Amino acid sequence: AFTIIELLVTMVLSSIVVATAIYVFITFNNLLFKFSSNNMNSLELIQLQQIMKSDFILANEINYEYGSITLIYNNGTKVYYDIENKFIIRDAKNSIDTFNIESNDVLVSRQNENRELINEIIIEIQIENLDFPIHLIKEYPQYKLIEN
Repeated sequence: AFTIIELLVTMVLSSIVVATAIYVFITFNNLLFKFSSNNMNSLELIQLQQIMKSDFILANEINYEYGSITLIYNNGTKVYYDIENKFIIRDAKNSIDTFNIESNDVLVSRQNENRELINEIIIEIQIENLDFPIHLIKEYPQYKLIEN
C-alpha cells in the first residue's frame, strides 16, 4: 500500500510532466501556424507573379489608369487587374481571382511620355512588414511602337 505522501509526490510529478507537455504542444502549434501562414502568403505572391508575368508576355497592349491595369490580347479579349491596398483582383474572361496581398504602391513607366503603352510596372507588395516588389517589363515589337 502507498502512503498519502507518496501519492502526493506522484501527482505533483505527473502534473509537472503534463504541464510541460501542454506548453511544448502549444508552442509548437503556434510556430507551425505562423510558418504555415507565411508559406501561404509566399505561395499566393508567387502565383500572382507567375500569372501576371504570363499575362504580360501574351498581351498585345498594356494600359494603366488609377490603380487598374488593362491587358489587351490580339484576339480582343481583355484582362483587368484592380490593385487595392489589401488585395489584388484579376478579372479575366471566364474567371475572377482575388489575391489577399497588401500592396503599397504601383510605379508605372511608359514607352514614351506621349504614348499610352506601359513599358514597365513595379508593384510594391508587403508581407509581414517585408517588401516584395513585383517587377514586370513588356517588350513591344517595333510595329506596335510605330503605330502608337
